[in-house]
Amino acid sequence: MAARGKFRDFAKDILSLLCPTVGPEIRDPHANYVIADPKTPFERYWNYLLKASPLLDLPLFNQITSKDAFFKHIYKDCIQAVVIKKEKKYFLFKGTLICELRNTEPFKSKFRLVVPCTLSGDLITQTHRCFGHQGPAKLKRMLSNRFEINNLYSLAQMIFCRICDEIR
Repeated sequence: MAARGKFRDFAKDILSLLCPTVGPEIRDPHANYVIADPKTPFERYWNYLLKASPLLDLPLFNQITSKDAFFKHIYKDCIQAVVIKKEKKYFLFKGTLICELRNTEPFKSKFRLVVPCTLSGDLITQTHRCFGHQGPAKLKRMLSNRFEINNLYSLAQMIFCRICDEIR
């Protein structure tokens, strides 16, 4: 049961990437991961990711991703080289699995943080609750801009929400 609570905390912190807030200054847990002088779009993306989620435990997140049922094979292959599947390029950066879209729409993030299946359900549920009880299509559109989640649309359709059920 404690593990579920830890996953929920991860989901809340990952969710902060969608809507970062300015809070009190705390010791930077990602100091070893920050790129000092970001020049490329990916380096700027990486620094934004770290700044927007200061409570995210990257080593633990990476460990969960490396053992994930769906992404563990991609993670393992990325240790040796970049993996390309369809229009997506997967690579590891400082132990974190990142997905790069090869053909992106304008104003859409080219890079996405890969979210393991064990965390994706809680992330989708938290997003649904925090952003006005959006339907599956809007949830997919909102989350897919920042995150790579296996079966995102079908997971978004499976959300059970008492508030939404009462409205319908």
